[in-house]
Amino acid sequence: MNSWTLKEIAIKDIDEKDCRFSFRYKQDFQAVDNGLMPVVFYKDKDFIIVDGRKRFNFFKKENNKIPALVIENMPEKDVFVKAIEFNKKTMQEIDEVNAVGILTKRYGVDEKEIKKIFSNIILEKYLAIDDAGDFLKDAICNGSIKLMQAAYVMDFFNKDEIESVLSIIVDCKLNMNEQKEFVEDIIFISRKEKKESLEIIKELNMPLDKDAKEKKNMLRLFLKNRRYPEIMETMAKVEQDIKNIKLPKDIQVNMPKLLEGDVVSFCIQAKDVEDLKNKIEILKNKAEGFKNLFEYL
Repeated sequence: MNSWTLKEIAIKDIDEKDCRFSFRYKQDFQAVDNGLMPVVFYKDKDFIIVDGRKRFNFFKKENNKIPALVIENMPEKDVFVKAIEFNKKTMQEIDEVNAVGILTKRYGVDEKEIKKIFSNIILEKYLAIDDAGDFLKDAICNGSIKLMQAAYVMDFFNKDEIESVLSIIVDCKLNMNEQKEFVEDIIFISRKEKKESLEIIKELNMPLDKDAKEKKNMLRLFLKNRRYPEIMETMAKVEQDIKNIKLPKDIQVNMPKLLEGDVVSFCIQAKDVEDLKNKIEILKNKAEGFKNLFEYL
């Protein structure tokens, strides 16, 4: 029969090095919980901390004994589930990854039982990520990438490619939409050039001394040049043609993205009506030079 008893436990009888009920990933789990008193599990003449380690560390400095809620005669698997319940509100996504992995591998808990604890929608993603390397887990833990971003990548790339793909996403600080575009481009280029995705990624040679914004711009240019080489070559000619027209800085010419459109936009900055008339007159005088631009559409 399971029993929960409030007892005073000698500090020396608590094995504080045994962390079998911790599921935190590379965090100071001692500073995470806010239990009012430690919860300990009695097994084989030892008391093992289940929850309240922070409170235990506070008490042990000046006390020989500590009040604790003692769990006895309960299967260790059920005790671990209790530890999850105690900390459910403070668990990060990566903690849930670890918890699912421990329940599956250490305690042999089946999927049906796990679904009673964790969301059915994301369970498979958690299980997949539990087998991933430390780079991915660290990135999720420190907030560099979200769990769903990582799960999305794992749907498209093999284990050897995942870390390289995610390192670019983290370095360039891509959001989910930018990441989807990046993944789509890499897959397209890989099929087009009949190369492995990893081979293409290695050709990026992203410099370490650039910030995330600069890296993102370099990434976009690299992908466009590889995916649309003919269009990018034409775009370079377009830019040169615009320069040759020699417009003032306060008149901008905007071509449609990747030349997929039938309209050229002009942006005019004017101080007043008279200035606007002058800018319009400039455009009229240079109309002949714009003919080439419209021919690209």
